[in-house]
This record gives sequence, C-alpha cells and structure tokens, in this order.
Amino acid sequence: MDPLTQGVVGSLAARTLVGRNSKRPLAVAILGGLSALTPDLDVLIKSSTDHLLFLQYHRQFTHSVFFIPIGSLFCSLIMWPLVSFKRICDFKTCLLACFSGYATHGLIDACTTYGTVLFWPFADTRIAWSVISIIDPIFTSVILLGLIASIFRASIRVALLTVLFGLLYLLVGGYQNQRVQSEVYQIANKRNHAVERIFVKPSFGNLVVWRTVYLHDNKFFVDAIRAGRGLSKFDGGSVKRFNINAQMEKLEIPPLPLYDLRRFKWFTNDMLGVSELHPDRVIDVRYSLLPNGLEPIWYLEFNQDFQDNKHLTFNAIRSNPWEKLKKLIFMIVGFPD
Repeated sequence: MDPLTQGVVGSLAARTLVGRNSKRPLAVAILGGLSALTPDLDVLIKSSTDHLLFLQYHRQFTHSVFFIPIGSLFCSLIMWPLVSFKRICDFKTCLLACFSGYATHGLIDACTTYGTVLFWPFADTRIAWSVISIIDPIFTSVILLGLIASIFRASIRVALLTVLFGLLYLLVGGYQNQRVQSEVYQIANKRNHAVERIFVKPSFGNLVVWRTVYLHDNKFFVDAIRAGRGLSKFDGGSVKRFNINAQMEKLEIPPLPLYDLRRFKWFTNDMLGVSELHPDRVIDVRYSLLPNGLEPIWYLEFNQDFQDNKHLTFNAIRSNPWEKLKKLIFMIVGFPD
C-alpha cells in the first residue's frame, strides 16, 4: 500500500502491542511506523538497462514473513543509538516496536492486488488477496485518526478499537470480493462462456466498484461491477491472451527477451494480453485507470525485432488520469456517465 498507510498501520501495531506498557507511546509508535516503511527500500533495486529488475525485486525478500526478524533487527540497530541517547526506552522495547511495525508491511501489502512474495525463499508465488485498493482514503484516514487519539488520550482501548475497525474493513473487502466473483460467474454464464480463470480487484480508493477479468477461449473479458446494495455491471471489452509458449512455436525468441517475458508473466500472474490498438505491446490485463478499461497502465514492447543482448522495454502509461478519475467517481456514486 502507499507509504502513509504502511507507516500508520505499523505505528498502530507498535502502539497496541508494545506501547500499552510503555510510558512513551508516541516514541514507540514512531519506531513502529519507521520500521513499517523500511521494506520498501527495495525500490532502490533498479537498473537503467533492465527495467523489469524493479518489478522482480519490489515486494520480494524484504516483504517475506521469514525476513521479518532480520529486517526488524536491522531497524532496531539503526534506531537504537538515538533511542538510547534520548533514554526513550530499553533495547528490548525498541526491538519489539520495530518488530511489530515491520511485520505488518508484507501482510497489508498482500491484501492488495499487486502481489507480494510472502514466503521467500521457500516459494516465489506472489500473494494477492485483493480485498483493498493500494490507496484507500477511508481505511487510512480512520486508522490515522484512531492512532492519534490513542496516543494523545493515552487510551489503549481506542487503539484496540482502531485495530478492530481495520480488520473489519478488510473483512468487508473480502466479502465484496466474493460477491463480485459470484456475479462474474453469472455474467459469464449468460454469455455462454466457461470461466477458465478469474480475477477481481477493487478500483482505486474504494470497495464499491470492482474491476473484473475472466479468461474464456483464449480471451480476457473485462467488465466493472458496482457492488452496493445491489450489483450492477459496466461493460468493458475483451483482450486477446498473450501465450508465451505459442509465441515460442512461431518465433525464435533469444534467451534474454524470453527471460523478460517470463518475468513479466510471473509478475502479472500470467494475466498477459495483446493490445488491440498496438499489437507490439504485451499488456498487464489486471490494471487500467478505469475499472472497465482496456488501456493498460504498463506494458512490454514486443515488436519481434529481438536483440539477444538487450532487454525488452517496459513502459508505463498515464493518459488523462483526471478525466478517468471523474468517470470512476460517477461509477462509485451510481450516476450514468
């Protein structure tokens, strides 16, 4: 999720688990919040020639549940000199606060759709529970207000109630996810389609409008569903699936571009499509600025002009975001475009 949410959730965890027995709950919360931000230092792993290196290592080993002891120890050792100089707390409290904050990062990221390698080095599966948007202002603002109130009112009860709200909000996201998936199967059935794969995600900043994608007959079918008191659909379209094995049968793809295609397939959980307007683009069907849109937010250039010693080019698209945000708001409130 976004850095603000990560920091707030980490602070709340430290405040609730460690700060309840500390005379310095604000300091404990700060330690937890800073530690919760640390896993995202993996964004520094990048290359000017290999654009996929960033995607490969972001939300990887630093986000693994097995890396939590190492990461939290690193944070506590970095912060301990200042903590001890100011006599804020002992090392045990510092370590526990850092552990509490760091431990929340990978788990809250796994609640989104991007994918988090939670079980590295034993598995490279990208876990994505898809119960909350990467940015959700309702979730973040309530957690932030609850954290502030719990610190300045010195109330552990407020902290616990805030934690309860956060968990219930994620459960609501899970419930919405299941509602939408059930509706997708009904939509596919009306179209006489057999659902081979299904993907649903909350659209930007809310749990009401969801992007839905399902695979049938080598095509991804994209729609949006508004899950309010009732369920309503916004039609999207279809995108031809990109099959690496089929491409290998037709083309002689050099090892390096093939390696890039396989990494992109892993990153997208094999949700690769071919842009209808741009056949030389391999797109990530999971994401678009509009929940029922077909225009991707990123893609790989695959123009068959391969060079064995050169990586494929990865590009991002950010066209008319404000216009699309306006359309999304209309979809959320249930007004026609």
